[in-house]
Amino acid sequence: MKAPAFWNNPKPSMIAKILTPIAKLYSAITGYRMISTMPFNAPLTVICIGNYTMGGAGKTPLTQNLYHLLTDMGFKPCVLTRGYGGTIDGPKLVDVQNDTPQQAGDEPFMMAHHMPVVVCHDRKTGASYIAKEGYNLILMDDGFQNPTLKKDISFIVIDGGVMLGNQKVFPAGPLREPLDRALLRTNALVMIGEPKYDLPALKQIKHQFQANIQPQLDHKPEKVIAFCGIGRPEKFKDTLTQLDIEVIELIEYPDHHPYTEGELTMLGEKANELNIPLITTEKDWVKLPKIWQERIQCLPIMLQWDRPEDVKTYLKEKLTKI
Repeated sequence: MKAPAFWNNPKPSMIAKILTPIAKLYSAITGYRMISTMPFNAPLTVICIGNYTMGGAGKTPLTQNLYHLLTDMGFKPCVLTRGYGGTIDGPKLVDVQNDTPQQAGDEPFMMAHHMPVVVCHDRKTGASYIAKEGYNLILMDDGFQNPTLKKDISFIVIDGGVMLGNQKVFPAGPLREPLDRALLRTNALVMIGEPKYDLPALKQIKHQFQANIQPQLDHKPEKVIAFCGIGRPEKFKDTLTQLDIEVIELIEYPDHHPYTEGELTMLGEKANELNIPLITTEKDWVKLPKIWQERIQCLPIMLQWDRPEDVKTYLKEKLTKI
């Protein structure tokens, strides 16, 4: 689903106020789950990459970046994910040669092109499996609100372009839980892009880092027809515009959308008619049949720190104490 527009208004709308009683019930249920679940203490250090809100905020590029940082520091990390949208129960190390995005989930399959990724619906089982496979650190992609596995370090990602919206809990707003509760479990904050507004509550997080998303494009077309199935489609368009690429049309699909041959044919016919190339995100591109991958351009992205040395220092200090 696409996030409703009223979520992004810093001032709660009438709809948000009407939904507030349901949000309080949702908060109570998730809160009870937090306090009633005994977390499993994994045999390895667990670094969680999560966010406070529904939808994408930049967790995947942060996970990829931390993987490379930790590898450079001498660790042998492995990503643990539940494989949202996939059919694999796991635990299973994703094999890009034999598995499919439909089996592993689109984001795990995409990440598996760059690093080892284990998919498992049960976090405890997945953590034990990774330890037996010879890795010495777990990067848990998402799962900040999942109490079943103990986290040693929790990184929270915030997209500065939208921040925390109206700061209301789902369904009245985008928050997965009340902010004051989430702040207590946060070790480090990663702000991606310039913050849209100042949020004083975040100042209680001692360790804060600034980063940006950098697109990696070998060939830059002048004009494109863009399509994607991500949490914030307009973010994809903004990235293309910042590259001085004219987006003739942005065609939006639901997050994690499985493309049909009919939809791809329609996109191909539109591109041929206007004689303008198609472009999509890496997350969408990996799900396409090879014949369509050859016809459609992909826009990979990577996270770039403002001060990478500060992140390395923080990781060294934290990991030596665990």
